Amino acid sequence: MEIKFEKAERLDEGTEAVIYKSGALVAKVLHNSQNADSNVLQNIRERLTKEYEIARDLYENKISVPKPFGVFDLPFENGKKCPAFIMQYIDGKNLSELMESYKNARISLRLYDNAKELAAIQIEAAKKIGLVPYDANAKGNIMLSKSGRIYLIDFGQWQRVNPRR
Repeated sequence: MEIKFEKAERLDEGTEAVIYKSGALVAKVLHNSQNADSNVLQNIRERLTKEYEIARDLYENKISVPKPFGVFDLPFENGKKCPAFIMQYIDGKNLSELMESYKNARISLRLYDNAKELAAIQIEAAKKIGLVPYDANAKGNIMLSKSGRIYLIDFGQWQRVNPRR
């Protein structure tokens, strides 16, 4: 599969990674990737591949997650290629952003509660296939798209509790 990831813009930054957007795709790049030696890059690639495999299993089991495409080496300004987990861009807000944008509005509490309920349903479905998120309560890991669909995002803290392979 060929992935075109050109003219990327920095979309967001978390404690461990930077998210870049290019068209309908996003790339998760770990902070230490651009200055890492080959051994560290291999560890990063393995970690992102694990994250991709979890996202793929969730997606294939109809759990609401962005469509994952894989782990690819992306070129950066310094000419170095860094592993990145590529997935579908979701146009929306995470629950933290949602609460911030609707501060003091009663509708925001209902919308927030509904979003949390829908996310809990998705998480329970994931548990049934042996996948458990250890940070799903983090408001930044649940997104509400502009079309009103809930998505679970960020699979770095997910674990297989009953491996299917």
